[in-house]
Amino acid sequence: MSQDIKELSILLFLCLFIVGGIQWFLLRFTNWTVALTATALIALMVSFLYVSVKHATPNGGSNGPDASEFINPALTIFIFLLIGLFFVSILSKTYFPKKALLTTLALTVLFVMGRTTLQYIQNAALCQELFSINNLEVVNISDGKTTIQEVALHSSISGISVNLELDRKGKSEIYIPKNTDKIVFRCYSTARNGIFSQSFPFDPKLLKEKNGKRMGLCFWLRMKISAPIKIVLQPENKFRLYIDDELITNAMVSNKEAE
Repeated sequence: MSQDIKELSILLFLCLFIVGGIQWFLLRFTNWTVALTATALIALMVSFLYVSVKHATPNGGSNGPDASEFINPALTIFIFLLIGLFFVSILSKTYFPKKALLTTLALTVLFVMGRTTLQYIQNAALCQELFSINNLEVVNISDGKTTIQEVALHSSISGISVNLELDRKGKSEIYIPKNTDKIVFRCYSTARNGIFSQSFPFDPKLLKEKNGKRMGLCFWLRMKISAPIKIVLQPENKFRLYIDDELITNAMVSNKEAE
């Protein structure tokens, strides 16, 4: 066992011993409601310290974590301390009703389930708002005679880009940004000894959307399906772009930075 793990184990043991002592004191000389409230406050304090240290920067500052980041650590710590409070009451033979333990645990579990469900719905709604499903195909017939390294689909409205897998064979369903209006190529330039990029715009209305499958538990939401895209990579950095089997662009990526 390394020295760091030993020191951390000793620190955790001391913390639990101190918290257990506080819980015993409050159970012995006040009542269980005060001890329960103090346990919740301790969990919040420890969670605050943990998240603050986690986001601390080398110069002593902080990145300012969101309030939501404190919730999961606080709930985890609270559950452990609550169970510890119950065992302290048993060992010290002080009164702590089982109903209070079970009720608090049940409410905590319900809160976690509700929060998880809300996050799922928010993520699904955001995904539906920003992305659509596309049956995309990349055909590489360049036979290695190209300097194209990456191809991406970009939306100027949302600012989202999705990199495509150039080695994937056949058609595959992927998520692309809604209102995609550019195809972006990144190539290696021997003259510049580096990577340059060039984009080719097209009308996003060509990606005609239709309703797709319902989004799991969010049955009232449907992902949009956009017209299929086909990209053919040819020798000498040439390419062809098809949307819904119609040729949209037949061009060549030039050996310069266009943007």
